[in-house]
Amino acid sequence: MENGQQTLEKWNAYNQLVNDKFIKHLQGLVIKNDRIHVLMAHILNAHLIWLERIKKSPNSIGPFAPQTLEVLLPLNDKNAMATVEVLKSKSLEDRIDYVNSQGQKFENSIHEILIHLFNHSTYHRGQINQLLVAEGHKAMVSDYIFYNRTPIL
Repeated sequence: MENGQQTLEKWNAYNQLVNDKFIKHLQGLVIKNDRIHVLMAHILNAHLIWLERIKKSPNSIGPFAPQTLEVLLPLNDKNAMATVEVLKSKSLEDRIDYVNSQGQKFENSIHEILIHLFNHSTYHRGQINQLLVAEGHKAMVSDYIFYNRTPIL
């Protein structure tokens, strides 16, 4: 049976792979609704913001800062690698003090933050899928269990 760190490593690999597939899929489409690109950028911006909070670094980007799809591919890889580094170098129970985008102070464990981060990404990918279908495009397969069956994870 895997431990918490191993589970989060798998979730990180899944998150990176699915984000990559979504970005590449979006690059091949003519998108009418700008919200699709805004949400994809938000997923990766938020991931970076959480990593910066864990590292106690100042935020380098806003949660809804615009990003091109070409910028998102390397950012996705950078986020995934930085998450691996966090998992290797810190305890999942380490407490992180941070200030959210509304200026409120909070404290959470790295474990809680990473679960939130991956859940947040899944939530917004679901929104992207709904918007894609509304435009007549095919929804992406993004279920964790589907990717968990592949040898990549």
